[in-house]
Amino acid sequence: MRTILFLTLACILPCNALAQPMTDSITGKTHSLTGIDVVTSYNRNVHAATPQQEINSGRMLTMGIESLSDVLKNMAGVTLRDYGGAGGMKTLSVRGIGSRHTQVIYDGFPMSNCQTGEIDLSRYSLNYTDRISLTMGDGDQLFLPARSMLGAATLTVESRGSRVESQGSRVEGIESRVNTQPQLSVGSWGTVNPALFYSQQLSQRVTVTAIGEYFYADNDYPFTLRNGTITSHEHRVNSRMSSGHGEANVFWKVSRISQLQAKTYYYDNSRKLPGIVRYYTQENDERLHERNAFTQLHYINRITDKWHLQAHAKWDWADSDYENNNPGSVATSAHYKQQEAYTSVSTLYDATSWLSTSVAADYIYNHLQNTAAALHGPDRHSLLQAVAAQVHIQRLTATAKLLAMEVSDKVTNQPLRHTNRLLPSMSASYQLLPSEQLYVRVMWKQGLRMPSFNELYYFHFGTTELQPERANQWNAGITWQSRNYRRFQTAFTVDGFVTDVKDKIVAIPFNMFVWRMMNLARVRTTGVDITTNINYHLNKKHSFELTGSYSLQRAENRTDHSSPHYGKQIAYIPQSTWSIAIGWQNPYINVSVTNSGMSERWATNEHYDDTRMGGFAETSISLWRGFDIRKIHCILRASVLNVFDRQYELVANYPMPGRSWKITAQIEL
Repeated sequence: MRTILFLTLACILPCNALAQPMTDSITGKTHSLTGIDVVTSYNRNVHAATPQQEINSGRMLTMGIESLSDVLKNMAGVTLRDYGGAGGMKTLSVRGIGSRHTQVIYDGFPMSNCQTGEIDLSRYSLNYTDRISLTMGDGDQLFLPARSMLGAATLTVESRGSRVESQGSRVEGIESRVNTQPQLSVGSWGTVNPALFYSQQLSQRVTVTAIGEYFYADNDYPFTLRNGTITSHEHRVNSRMSSGHGEANVFWKVSRISQLQAKTYYYDNSRKLPGIVRYYTQENDERLHERNAFTQLHYINRITDKWHLQAHAKWDWADSDYENNNPGSVATSAHYKQQEAYTSVSTLYDATSWLSTSVAADYIYNHLQNTAAALHGPDRHSLLQAVAAQVHIQRLTATAKLLAMEVSDKVTNQPLRHTNRLLPSMSASYQLLPSEQLYVRVMWKQGLRMPSFNELYYFHFGTTELQPERANQWNAGITWQSRNYRRFQTAFTVDGFVTDVKDKIVAIPFNMFVWRMMNLARVRTTGVDITTNINYHLNKKHSFELTGSYSLQRAENRTDHSSPHYGKQIAYIPQSTWSIAIGWQNPYINVSVTNSGMSERWATNEHYDDTRMGGFAETSISLWRGFDIRKIHCILRASVLNVFDRQYELVANYPMPGRSWKITAQIEL
């Protein structure tokens, strides 16, 4: 309890977790961090009308972040569900809304999974990741595909060398020379992760980049099992993971005002699935082999100074082979194949100096083949059309968007399933004082989440009569960033929010083996998110930084007033989450210490005594240094994760790893 109180008070200090270290957050100047150059513009979260949190590669290094899970733990309003270890599935829930409402964007294109409706974040590593951002609502940008308005929140991942344009108004190049960056990471429990980044400008108009990596881990980490007064020391079993991915980008500057970008991507993951830890046994014999390939094209053209055009096209294929060899198991082996075709056209028109408008139209086709569906061959056709307008008058910026959504599902020997919706959103930001970076902001958004194919058509599970989940989001906040004093800078954001989910899809058991999905639940979440940062530059060679985030959220079950469980916190959502990072940059060895944690949670909505999950705090330490050997630039980093070997669970009966270590070496040729 003392730890929780201390961390809560520390987070309330006036600072912001998104401010960039040793940078001028207003002018965007570049400052050297012992071999690392971090370039940034103003603090996006302070200026944005909707909450937006961003961490770039320089921040990941200085904060000692080792994985995408670590990134998300340092963001406010986030609840991560993790099944343990590198191979455990990881999903993201934002402000009490289910993970299926969170959209994942990778290098400008949405990732999809029509089978389950949610993206497993364990597939994304931080090797050669330039930037990760999380936006609540629709965000401020207009020049986007209509699909970008679907999620209640959007997680954006940008890989190195993937950006060649800025705001749709001008074309920028990337490295004009050959750039090769090999990297090797090794760590606890047999972890080995080699990776390579390569870029080359073939001509004044054509540049290519490529990324390749391989990851292997035994994941047989130890944990302690307690049963009353009996304690035993165990090791995780059936948790091995072997995966790899490769991608290539081609950038073609077609003309002075237009460009074309193409990406090809392949991912392969073969892993054993760790089962639930039961007393005296955790034996499990489940395996999963996943493959994913896609190719995508992005064309952008600045037709005139006021008129811009862009087009997206993508073909995506995914294969999932699940094998269950546990005797007597209800879940059976199954094979899934997904295909998606996606195309989008959008325009941006800067009508005046204070008014901009945009129009976008998207078409999406999804198809699923599987051996475990009650009905075979589900096909989904989606047509999305969006209009948006943004007004910028002196200190006021206001944005309004409207998404028209039309979705049709077709299944063999079944009537056509058709859904139409109009989904509006509005946001505004106002600078209170002309000489200070002090803003107030408000946001409202209506959202919709279509049922996944599993929820609709899965054998012994799906229900074809399901309706989409409806979500309403409200946000009001105040943000501030201090002027650039000689040695000191501080900023903070505080946002209060309400989210309301109606027709929430829940699973109801009919008997021990047959479940049905139904629109029964209603969930309302109220809370506050705080992000903070303090930078202090002792001199040109030494600087200190304190960053933090804190979230307080009450996610209540509002389904049935007569139920004794009405008003209780919903499963797996803690009331408090926090993170703190303290960094010291110097000419010798840079140091960062991070602490993150959450309060107690419950594994069920009914809060039975044996489903309480205690709160925890986890501390990690990272040391790193950048240096040059002749013309070769090197970065060495060593980290100790979960220093105090705290055992905890994010999902009931799936213990998380204890103390571990990781060493990474990267060179730039």
